[in-house]
Amino acid sequence: NQSTGGAGLQRKKFVAPEGELTVSDVCARIKVHPQTLSNWRKSNIGPPWFRRRLRFFYNLSELDHWYENGEPA
Repeated sequence: NQSTGGAGLQRKKFVAPEGELTVSDVCARIKVHPQTLSNWRKSNIGPPWFRRRLRFFYNLSELDHWYENGEPA
């Protein structure tokens, strides 16, 4: 029996409920670095977000509105 020392273990990708986006989803969609999104949250700028437990989420329609208009829906 050979130990892999953690190699080969994969974390499951978290999938947000329909209509909600994770930080990774948003970064891919609007092409920004996760740290940029974090900075925006801390500075109260950027797309509207909400927190559930220890994760940050973005509503898809609110993100699209913010992206197209530069302001919250």
